[in-house]
Amino acid sequence: RRMQTKLGDILGTIKYMSPEQAWGGLIGGPIDHRSDIWTLGVILCEIATHGGHPYSLGPTPVRSAEEALLHRIRTELPKPPPIADPQHGPSLKRLIDRCLVWDKRHRIQSAKELADEVRRCVDRRKVRTKKLPMGYRLARILTDLALRRRSVLWVSNVVAALLLLSFLLFAAGV
Repeated sequence: RRMQTKLGDILGTIKYMSPEQAWGGLIGGPIDHRSDIWTLGVILCEIATHGGHPYSLGPTPVRSAEEALLHRIRTELPKPPPIADPQHGPSLKRLIDRCLVWDKRHRIQSAKELADEVRRCVDRRKVRTKKLPMGYRLARILTDLALRRRSVLWVSNVVAALLLLSFLLFAAGV
């Protein structure tokens, strides 16, 4: 009998998984060719940093290395790659940043486009890929902080709920 994957199944090499793969397609939309762009971004990061990875690969006190990496991919922003090469560094960093974006719509959209940009970088020509929009970067940083600081998120939600309840009771004349 053939086995068919279902929504929520997690398959692949964790080290190269996109966030939507790490969530099994449940968050971030269906898995498509842009997941491969994420993987190419991780590989480009490894090449540009001589083996560096956008996430810590080690275990935590409560998680194995694999479980910890899966959790990081799901909840953390990738670390900016430390590229020392002054000629290629800024361009490579921009390309890597655009490959490793959670929102697939902001990723480089095809392997051909990425290959063309890497070729431009190697030829010491200016890359055409633009930086991420400031609004997107700010929203992603705030989301990252909220995910890392769950206690702050819970407290702010409770305070907001209490304020809303107080307002509704006041408005109702209770």
